[in-house]
Amino acid sequence: MFVLSYDAGAGYPFRVAGTRVCALLGCDLKDRSFSALFDAQSRREIEDIISVVTEETLAAVAGITAISQDGSTAHLELLLLPFNTRAHAPVSLTGLLVPFEGEHTLLRDFKLTSFRYLGQQSQKLLPRALRKLAVARGFMVYEGLR
Repeated sequence: MFVLSYDAGAGYPFRVAGTRVCALLGCDLKDRSFSALFDAQSRREIEDIISVVTEETLAAVAGITAISQDGSTAHLELLLLPFNTRAHAPVSLTGLLVPFEGEHTLLRDFKLTSFRYLGQQSQKLLPRALRKLAVARGFMVYEGLR
């Protein structure tokens, strides 16, 4: 089990991670980037999933593969849940990362293989920039060309 900070610039760093998650990766994960665990191809997708989980308050389940220390492929399941205890507090996510089989250690090169959202979706999920415009209220500044 772990908790992530919703900080895109820092790669969604771990606030805290349980001993089993730290054992899977072979180090203490506090303040390390969650999205940096993924290969370049999957990194953008996992960042989009994290955005939807926090902004739409939907849970997400994902299938992940990683390479183990001995070179074998490990299959894992990821659960991400929105977590905000009170209004105007820093938004966080809580999650679980569990291998399907065996005792794997020192995993690397995470790849996203599948994902789905759980719960009610009020509408079709739009790209992130359009979702932000849909919830914007009041005065808006549009950047222009000089």
